[in-house]
Amino acid sequence: MTRHDRYLQRLAEQVAARGYAVPHIFPVPDSGQPPYAYTVGLHVTHGYELAFSGLPGIASDVLGLLAEALAERGTTPAEGLAVDGLLHDGYSIRLRPVSDSARFPVIGALFPDLPALPAIWQALWPDPGHRFPGDADCRTTAAAQALL
Repeated sequence: MTRHDRYLQRLAEQVAARGYAVPHIFPVPDSGQPPYAYTVGLHVTHGYELAFSGLPGIASDVLGLLAEALAERGTTPAEGLAVDGLLHDGYSIRLRPVSDSARFPVIGALFPDLPALPAIWQALWPDPGHRFPGDADCRTTAAAQALL
């Protein structure tokens, strides 16, 4: 069994235990791209997956809290949906659909019989002025938070 096979096996065990796993992707150094993380397996119960770019120290926690909040509130992800109460100091998360599904290979590896990838929603985090990537005057750079 290869190292990659063992990694996928650990993720599959996490999906079996809690319904999803969170792989972290760390780009090639000096690529100018931030790390990102995403859920795998959430689509089985929720119909979608979630992704988060940048802030690797809290990415797993944010994705878990977001999945719980959406389920508890009975909220379906939608473009521009603001989710409050997950970040400190009154900051919200904003959702957007992911445009590059090639960045999420573990979903297909763990669920090879899927006819197509499920919808994947990126959780955007704001700059200190509560502005999100794509908003006028947002100070968060693509090197800190990529649009996936």
